[in-house]
Amino acid sequence: MKAMLITLVVFISAVNMKSCNKNKEKSAKTDIKPILIDENMAIAPKYDNTIKFTARVKGDILTATIEYYGCENDEFDLVFNKMWLKSLPPKANLFLKKTEGTCNKKGNYTKTYKFDLKNLRNSSSKEVMIKIMNYTEYFKYEYEK
Repeated sequence: MKAMLITLVVFISAVNMKSCNKNKEKSAKTDIKPILIDENMAIAPKYDNTIKFTARVKGDILTATIEYYGCENDEFDLVFNKMWLKSLPPKANLFLKKTEGTCNKKGNYTKTYKFDLKNLRNSSSKEVMIKIMNYTEYFKYEYEK
């Protein structure tokens, strides 16, 4: 009876550990967000000096790290207004859009987002220069036609 009870406890512990590991894997996974298209956005939202934005591009994915002061549930998106700058390679200015959450106490937070750049491909080129208005200089996004 004792051996059966110990076996049962070990089995339940193993099942719980496996379940916990699956939850950790899900929370560590970052969803890939699309670049939003808004042809009515003519100017960049007001510059927010409490935001620090860094980005890197690998393949079709832009990984952005955003440090900001605000609510933990604030969200960020990148928006393109489809206004290409006439240059070779073409240039696209993206806008950082912050959607403020609700909270009782504001603080400093860091979030990492992944954005899919495929809808910024320009048929006239194999590369596009991208700038996040107010936050970065131009950087290159290369792709196959």
